[in-house]
Amino acid sequence: LTVRATDTKMTYIGRFDCNVEEPGTIAIDAVNLLTTAVNAPDLCDISTLPNLRVQVKSGRSFVNKIPSYAPNEWPAAPPITGGQSITIAGSVLGRMIAQVAISIAPEDNKYGLNGVHVEPSAIGIRFVSTDGNRLTYADGPVDGEVPRIRTLIPQAAINAMANLIGADEVKLTFAPTACLVEVGRQSLQFRLLEADFPDYRQVLPTSYKRVVTGNRAEWASTFARVTAFSGDAHQVDLTISADEGRAGARKVDAADVVDAMTSTLDGEPMRVAINGTFIGAALDGMTGETVTMRLGDPLSPIELTCSGDTALWIVMPVRMD
Repeated sequence: LTVRATDTKMTYIGRFDCNVEEPGTIAIDAVNLLTTAVNAPDLCDISTLPNLRVQVKSGRSFVNKIPSYAPNEWPAAPPITGGQSITIAGSVLGRMIAQVAISIAPEDNKYGLNGVHVEPSAIGIRFVSTDGNRLTYADGPVDGEVPRIRTLIPQAAINAMANLIGADEVKLTFAPTACLVEVGRQSLQFRLLEADFPDYRQVLPTSYKRVVTGNRAEWASTFARVTAFSGDAHQVDLTISADEGRAGARKVDAADVVDAMTSTLDGEPMRVAINGTFIGAALDGMTGETVTMRLGDPLSPIELTCSGDTALWIVMPVRMD
């Protein structure tokens, strides 16, 4: 059974084993078919009826007759030709997507930020995203020669890729205006964003005055507890000393919370205000044990990395209340 679905910007194709008594093609409403498949009590028997209807039978008595339409009314996606292809492990691609997805700008923001920038890196391929307040990049090794690509994957396609991939190898083919993702017997084709991604290297700090290290899991749980009391602004005040970091949040007439986390500091003690949700999302996306935070002045960009990770997070601080 070959299933094709499209919203004209993205096209999914999946091939699945089934018993076919008579080959044929039909177009059917996707939401109706999904609802039927999710609620069917057993294996489904699908057949066409007169007047462009499809009958789905399941179990002893479940029957649903779904309206359909002629297959030639279905908008087929044009084939991708002349693209450049790479192969990457599904687990690596899934990690990269999870790490950069947190920094994609909302669709009502600047158009060039509404996706993930793709370019070559020292070890293979790099995904980059930013919403203007934070930036993330993640690198991953690939099989074969890395093409000299610079392109922009829309957020909807990134979300669809995250649902499609698993541990299996993934083939990515980049054409000038479209991309094809192939995983086993499933594929996803989508249009690339025709927009300019900013030169993100201009915002990467080149020097720091302080370097703080600590246990990622401890930091993540501390920031989660404190941010829960920070209100709509999500502001967390971080005070860093030689062997301890103290995170605090204050909400007028509601809470005044402080919690400590073990850390080591190379540099002078300081106090900085940050968005606790942004820092927490970065910590949750890390895969290693030791987190390193590099800081300059209280209003300079903050850089975070983690042992064993090939990713980097930049978070802009906020002004102290």
